Amino acid sequence: MSISGEFPAGKEAGFLFSESGARYVVSCKPEHEEGVRKLADEFEIPIELSGQTGGEKIEVEGVASISLDSAYSRWKSGMEKFFS
Repeated sequence: MSISGEFPAGKEAGFLFSESGARYVVSCKPEHEEGVRKLADEFEIPIELSGQTGGEKIEVEGVASISLDSAYSRWKSGMEKFFS
């Protein structure tokens, strides 16, 4: 998965980890994209970025990149150090 766009210089961490406002990643089959966009529009939910999922890494263009294996490993064991 790759996300590209304009990110405020020096505020990349806030973009990635901020708890202000709600951000969601929505994934659907290409043939359902139009329906998802219509539904979002019906409920006045803006869609600012869109792209494709797939591949072997998670990337925010120019900000961060991590392999899926590494991301999963870090997610799965992330709290262990606090409880061992």
